[in-house]
Amino acid sequence: MKEATPEDRTRAEIYVLLGRLLGTPACEQILQMLRDLVVTPDGKQITAAWERLQLAAREARAEDVAAEFNALFIGLGRGELVPYGSRYMAGNLMDRPLAAVRQDLAALGMERRANVHEPEDHIAALCETMAVIIPLTGEVPFSRQRGFFEKHLEPWAGLFFNDLQCAKTANFYRAVGNIGEQFVALESGYFRMPD
Repeated sequence: MKEATPEDRTRAEIYVLLGRLLGTPACEQILQMLRDLVVTPDGKQITAAWERLQLAAREARAEDVAAEFNALFIGLGRGELVPYGSRYMAGNLMDRPLAAVRQDLAALGMERRANVHEPEDHIAALCETMAVIIPLTGEVPFSRQRGFFEKHLEPWAGLFFNDLQCAKTANFYRAVGNIGEQFVALESGYFRMPD
């Protein structure tokens, strides 16, 4: 079986972080990990995004981040943003994009855990899926990684992350939106490189 490269492991770790930040409010442990990041300025947009995320974490308190998360994604009846592929790609929840995700997850031998209530086209779930399939380079060919990304994340994730940066109730999550937007743009370029 082909070993995952250090670059692949880094990509998977970023997807894990995004999945964690977008699936549940950032706890003190995650905030501290972000505060402790070592970021070396190099003039690249992704590096500047990491610096903004680090600064946002340094200024954040876990209880404020939890309140912000609830206002953004849960709210009373609905949060300010709706973080589902179906909403962005089809205009409705539980639409064809969700069915397509479920079909592709089944083809990968994956299914939703029994205790998870969010549909599989939630941005956090899609990031977590990428985090799982990237290191499985021997079992999941690069072409399937690329296909999953291009079908289920690329059409809308950049828009979602831009909306997150512009959300009225966003503070800490504005920086999350920035790192997400920059990372998705990098991934788009990465998947367009010749095999």
